[in-house]
Amino acid sequence: MAALPQELIFDILSRLPVKSLLRFKSVCKRWYSMIHDNEFIAVHLERSRNRHFYLLQAIEWLPAPDNFELITDIQFPIPTYRLIEDPDPSKSYQRHIFALVQAHKLDEAIHVETPNPKITNIASKFNGRRYLDVDIVGSIDGLVCLTFNWGKCIVIWNPSTSQYYRVPDAKIPFKGSLDCSFGFAKHNGHKVVRVLSDHAGGQLLSSKVRAEVYNLQTKTWTEIANPPQVLFSQRICGTILKGVPYWPMDFDVYASEKSEWIISFCASKDTFSVFKRPDFAIGEDEFTWKLGTMLDGLVTFVQKRDFSIDVWEKMNDEVGDKVSWRKLLALGPVAGIENWVGCWKNGEFLVSDDHEYALDKEMFLYDVWSQETKTFPEIRPEDEQRSSIEVCLYSESLILPWYSS
Repeated sequence: MAALPQELIFDILSRLPVKSLLRFKSVCKRWYSMIHDNEFIAVHLERSRNRHFYLLQAIEWLPAPDNFELITDIQFPIPTYRLIEDPDPSKSYQRHIFALVQAHKLDEAIHVETPNPKITNIASKFNGRRYLDVDIVGSIDGLVCLTFNWGKCIVIWNPSTSQYYRVPDAKIPFKGSLDCSFGFAKHNGHKVVRVLSDHAGGQLLSSKVRAEVYNLQTKTWTEIANPPQVLFSQRICGTILKGVPYWPMDFDVYASEKSEWIISFCASKDTFSVFKRPDFAIGEDEFTWKLGTMLDGLVTFVQKRDFSIDVWEKMNDEVGDKVSWRKLLALGPVAGIENWVGCWKNGEFLVSDDHEYALDKEMFLYDVWSQETKTFPEIRPEDEQRSSIEVCLYSESLILPWYSS
């Protein structure tokens, strides 16, 4: 092996999965230095983009252990325990399990070591007890942004290497009357977007939406000037495309009506843009709509009462009044599909067999081109009783969560 040219070794190693490279770092000092080199990490990332994974989070509701009363002020690792209202908050807890599944196979789930950010004094109270909640904000370049309890703790995590970085506490204080939403963005480095909407008595207070961005390069929080004064009704952005997070304003809880707006964040300027979704020409009570990506572009898909959907493609990079849409395709109804949850650029939809919120509903993939369905491998223990699944598209990398370039 020593006789092989350095360029050839570089080329071979940069095509391997992260799991292999983590082992090969111990072969020799030269390989160790190469695998840690920024140029190698960048080339490996580009070659990994076509090897898609699905990051699965299983959230289990199980009977509480006998000592559940003692779980109060300890430092919480993951898996974490959470009290829930249904069926009996005094007798249930929640656990989080993460796994990676290769998108082209779906034959094996690789459980990944989840971060333990030593969270203290952030757990929310329910019926006098404490619990934690975990949300996947999104993934860029093999890094995953997680939030705990509505952003009281933010973690940047690389599931491939099991490394993580806890983001310092934000500048804008969190209080009870705030709704909090998050996005993950990139431009010359990765950024976390945090938006807080202050409300009282069911009304959005005038000029009370505040936003800030954390730059992983400079390790600083900066408040964003003039954020849009609309309610960010979702805790996380709807989708991320080319480093840009998008929030669908599906429903304005303050106006009690459906919203027509989409909000995006430009990481190069640290500014928001607002533009309209397509005109679906359907009665407001007849549909729900969401965002996704397809054919390397942004799409909206609208689900009708009969569980069929229309997919609309954004035609240009403009924002505001200059945005144009075209209807890309119509799908369904498809037997066994009652909820179209999300879609990705390869034409696969995340779907379920139940349009209502149910812990035991099945989540699977539907390919719009082949019209085939594929199921995820089971990542939950055999003795699980009640659980739900969250899915995020992921590409592995060697990027350090605390170093963004």
